[in-house]
Amino acid sequence: MSVLAIGFAGCNKTDENMLTVATEAKFAPYEYVENGEYKGFDIELITAIAKKLGYDGIKVMDVEFDAVVAQVQANKNTVGIAAMTINPPRLNSVNFSNPYLSEAYQVLVVEASNTKFDGKTKEEILSIIKNDNLTVNYAQSQTGQYYVEGAESMNYPGVACGKKVSQKDAPSVFASITNGAVGIVDNLVAEQYCSTNKNLKYIDVPLTYENYGIAINKSNAELKDKIDNALVELKEDGTINSLMEKYGIVSVK
Repeated sequence: MSVLAIGFAGCNKTDENMLTVATEAKFAPYEYVENGEYKGFDIELITAIAKKLGYDGIKVMDVEFDAVVAQVQANKNTVGIAAMTINPPRLNSVNFSNPYLSEAYQVLVVEASNTKFDGKTKEEILSIIKNDNLTVNYAQSQTGQYYVEGAESMNYPGVACGKKVSQKDAPSVFASITNGAVGIVDNLVAEQYCSTNKNLKYIDVPLTYENYGIAINKSNAELKDKIDNALVELKEDGTINSLMEKYGIVSVK
């Protein structure tokens, strides 16, 4: 786990008036590391929220995705932002802000030479996966896992396939799409990766529809209210729309 405190003036801060933020910085364009700095839509959004709430900056805790919720559970004043879908299993552990991103969805990623899925519907995609007995890769604890393995509370029956393989993160999913195997990943992450890695392509047919939210400790209702209010203000003053344009994000509530 890496931790970096970032102040609003661009310099590192060491004082206590920082908002601690748990994330997994391997999910561009939402959160990633570039030249030793944390960047992405989520990072800029939570930084703007922290400023609205009177903090001096944010303290980023870069952890594995399945540890983000655990960090929020363990620390009353820690929030989690990691392109995280609001869903019933996670709501058992943490509260969420009102959605800041709607209409995100899961897509299938295949080898660039694969022509079977072009122009297919969701039903046809799932039928091909089943009939060809394909291996399906997904990132551990992400929505792809719920979708592939099945989650009754989310109305995901599970994907019928030859083999279901859990990878540790999205980059590992992409690396595992070889020899006919496929992967299921969030749409914008797949789009950005495939734009610079021409050995893969994504099939832009939504397999799910999702809302992203900021995870907040269940005992900190005051912080949830403040974050929800800050999101409203950042939408009204154009900050969120500017970030959407910057990172190519389509629909934000």
